[in-house]
Amino acid sequence: MNLLVEVENRLMRTRDRLVAALDASAVGEPVELGDIAQVVDELCRDVVRLPPEDGRPLAEALSLLIRGLDELENRLRQVQAREGRGNAVPSHAARAYGRRPES
Repeated sequence: MNLLVEVENRLMRTRDRLVAALDASAVGEPVELGDIAQVVDELCRDVVRLPPEDGRPLAEALSLLIRGLDELENRLRQVQAREGRGNAVPSHAARAYGRRPES
C-alpha cells in the first residue's frame, strides 16, 4: 500500500473515532482517546512526507480533526461544569489532547 492510501485510511479511521467520541460526549458517556495526540502527530508528519499535490488536499481533513478536538474539549469542559467540578478537563482527556487542565 502506498503512503497516500495509508494516510487516507488512517485519517478516515481517526475521523470516525473522533465522531464517535463527540457522539458519546453529547449524551454524557465516557470518552477515551488516550493516543489521539500521537495519532494526529503521525498523520501530520506523514502528510508532510507526501508530494505537495497529494498532501495539500489532506490539509482540510486535518484541520477538521483539530476543530473536532476543540469541540470535544469544549463539551468535556461543559460536562465538568454541569457536574460541579469546575472547568477542569479530565486528566485522560487532557493527556489525549496534549493540554494540561487549567487550575
